[in-house]
Amino acid sequence: MYAAHELLVSVDTLMRKFQVTPSMVVASTTQWPGTGTKEAAGWRAFDGDTTTYTDTTAAESWIDIDAGAAGPITVDRIRLHPRADQLSRANGTVFRGSDETGADWTDFHTVSGVDTARWYEFRLAERASYERIRVYDGHNGRCNVGEIEFWYQLPDEE
Repeated sequence: MYAAHELLVSVDTLMRKFQVTPSMVVASTTQWPGTGTKEAAGWRAFDGDTTTYTDTTAAESWIDIDAGAAGPITVDRIRLHPRADQLSRANGTVFRGSDETGADWTDFHTVSGVDTARWYEFRLAERASYERIRVYDGHNGRCNVGEIEFWYQLPDEE
């Protein structure tokens, strides 16, 4: 029994990050105050740098991730780092999924509890898997997030 216990490993060893690329991402608007492209604005939430952030020009805004041939995007956990000087803007952000061209969206997580500039991990009660994910902000937070990561669990085959 003790020998078997020593062989156990954490389920976290089966977690993998879905690799979002710049060509997959577009924001609803350009970066505040209206500079750059929608693609560049959206990419700031996935560029690996917690000091950059998406900051759209509209109170209702979003970042769309279209997996294309790399899809679907399967999500068991979301990791999020808020914009360091606008922490509360992350709260109320909704993650939505669509298998169509974005005509219909299904909400699968709403962010809450953000109060410090640090990484937050949200474990989904149920796996989400979609061709497109929308990071939706309908609360005037202007998609102010420093980083977002989507993590999925590999099957346990041993």
